Amino acid sequence: MKNIFGICLILLICLGANAQVQFGIRGGALLSSFNYKLKTENIKTKNILNYQGGFQINAKLGNLFGFSTGFLYSVKGSEVKEIQEGGRFNISYLDIPLFLETRFGTGKVNTFIETGVNLSVALNGTFDNGVNSLKDIKFGNKEDEISFTDYSASFGGGVNLSKLRLGFNYNLGLKDITNTSAKEIKNTSMLLYAVLFF
Repeated sequence: MKNIFGICLILLICLGANAQVQFGIRGGALLSSFNYKLKTENIKTKNILNYQGGFQINAKLGNLFGFSTGFLYSVKGSEVKEIQEGGRFNISYLDIPLFLETRFGTGKVNTFIETGVNLSVALNGTFDNGVNSLKDIKFGNKEDEISFTDYSASFGGGVNLSKLRLGFNYNLGLKDITNTSAKEIKNTSMLLYAVLFF
């Protein structure tokens, strides 16, 4: 966790000397699901709608390129079908995106594409099987626990409207968040978001 914050701080310090830095408030709607495999069998999952909110930092590198990061509270998860432990998973994460972007146009209104990695640290989680009361998800390194950390490849784009940014991201989970070889779970999500810069 300290290493992640250190990387972000170093990047911002290095970029700040030669870049125009903007700070903004970000929020959006997040559609997420699990890529769930039980040994060699793919398990049926269903998307669930959640949300994301937090702060975003953008650094413009000249007229065309830029870097963005932030600290975002994101609720992810999935509905899982056709297994005994089927139900709805909700996991809250602190997301730290590390994106490079390319802008098309130099005016106040322009479009952009972005790509990078999304680093995630689990804060808490619940499981609801629709019958009993909610159960807290256990995080750690044991076989019956979920990993505290996650990371994904991300890409997307959008439009800048002066101090307002509207964007879309697709996040493809790269890490198996289970601690057992009997199954594999990777987070995937799609996000529509807006950023209002100060």
